[in-house]
Amino acid sequence: MHGGSQDLSKQLQEICCHSEDRVALQEARTLVQQGANPNILDARHFFCSPLFHAVQRNLVNTTLLLIKHQANINQPNRLGFRPLHIAAVYGSVECILLLLRAGADINAKTVFGFDAYNMAV
Repeated sequence: MHGGSQDLSKQLQEICCHSEDRVALQEARTLVQQGANPNILDARHFFCSPLFHAVQRNLVNTTLLLIKHQANINQPNRLGFRPLHIAAVYGSVECILLLLRAGADINAKTVFGFDAYNMAV
């Protein structure tokens, strides 16, 4: 990855961590159009992609944008958690529906053996 696109990808990660959906959507759209990688894993953020943070914070529009720009909906972090697990833990129902419609693996398990259903209850 080139330095410029890596910087853009790190910015995308930060936006999904700290911005409200309206702001995140506008800034994320610009960054992915400029070449930001929606699948970047950041050690400072538990090896999660921007999609993890978007679903955790229930950034519905930003989640949809990331999915449309080929964010890997089944990409696990180091502990096997996937965006669907995180959305389930945080009760991000709209994001759960977006992920499922996009083909998220409902049976995927963490390294602890939990699937999204276990995480939701």
